[in-house]
Amino acid sequence: MRIVFTTKERELLQSMLIDDSGVTEGLKAAKPRNGKYATDCSLDSLELLINSIAAEANHTKSKKREKDFDELYERLVQIQEKAEHAL
Repeated sequence: MRIVFTTKERELLQSMLIDDSGVTEGLKAAKPRNGKYATDCSLDSLELLINSIAAEANHTKSKKREKDFDELYERLVQIQEKAEHAL
């Protein structure tokens, strides 16, 4: 599946300490298009990314970063649920 991230989301993801999904690696190579970055990932990779984002949100000391991670988490969970229902 293809997921599109804003520049802010891309930077947030690249600042994470742990990401076993490989999605952030795909984002590093992604070229911007209209201020957005797209990368492909599997449902399994998306789940790993969501789990990594939740861990980052729970362990950050910055309320702003926690809010940013929470918003991204919610958006990606919606994408995941939609994709799972399409199967």
